[in-house]
Amino acid sequence: MWSPAPLPRTLAAALRDLGDARAKVRASALNDLARHAVASPHAVADAALGCLGDESGEVRAHAAAVLGATARLADVPRLLGAADDPHPLVRQMVIEALGEIGGSDADAAISRALSDARPDVRFQAVMVASRWPTDDDALPAILAAVDDDDASIRHIALRLGEERWQDTHFPLALVDAARARLDDPSPEVRVASAILLAEAGEDDGAAVLLAVVDDRLSSREIDDVRAAIEHAGRVVGAAATPGLERRAFGAGRYFRERHPWSAIISLAAQGHRRAVSELERALGSLSRGKRELGVAAVGAARVAALRGVLERLRAEDKVDAALADEALRKLDRLHSPPR
Repeated sequence: MWSPAPLPRTLAAALRDLGDARAKVRASALNDLARHAVASPHAVADAALGCLGDESGEVRAHAAAVLGATARLADVPRLLGAADDPHPLVRQMVIEALGEIGGSDADAAISRALSDARPDVRFQAVMVASRWPTDDDALPAILAAVDDDDASIRHIALRLGEERWQDTHFPLALVDAARARLDDPSPEVRVASAILLAEAGEDDGAAVLLAVVDDRLSSREIDDVRAAIEHAGRVVGAAATPGLERRAFGAGRYFRERHPWSAIISLAAQGHRRAVSELERALGSLSRGKRELGVAAVGAARVAALRGVLERLRAEDKVDAALADEALRKLDRLHSPPR
């Protein structure tokens, strides 16, 4: 029988349930405890510290996450002591917590973790290091991860680099590193490399993008496949049009094709008349959700002819203002490399 989800625990209830005999209950209590980190940071942090020695790895991992939310510098030594926990998830959550707290000791631990022998530790460390404030600190960590022996780390490093610099200018060293990975043994890495190069305004990854469009190459990362298709129209040009048209308008879109909208965006970037008409139809929809989908697509495809429609929808509060502003900013960058 259906029943509503239980309400989040109060602080008192969460503290009480940390003593429950069942690990699942203790982990759930820690999850609710984090909700009270702003109102009662010291009570929450003290309780989480007591759980770092729990017999359950799941509970220890949740405890580390809570300590990251409370962000007390005084807790760094205890977290450093948990950095070599036998449970992989605990190690990852400890590194994430150290990144949230910051400080010289925490940063030093993350720097050591970047070259740890365990892939799960290196993976989480580069996730944290990519958010370091200065490029001088973040870039070397990302570049080293792009050359890691583990394919999943190479992949995430490329996506993190794209995320960090997509609204500015990509460092030349990162662009070169991505170019060197276009023939990587991992399809995920090859696709991520081509996406980063496309974001940087480079066309070296055109062959990889075309292979994705034509179903000769794929990635287990669905978001990467979607991004590759969206970039293909502009980067590859006419050679990608048949494959994009099949994805956007072929019969397969009704039962097999998972990315028809991405193909429409890609075609619209080429000025494809039918694709642009699809964006116009979305902008004129009675559904706010569909209108906002169209707004994002116009920005991604950079269809300057539809700027007036975007401005009108924003002025009339028919779409989210922040979403419209982002799309308009992309249109403003028409003569600069896509970001």
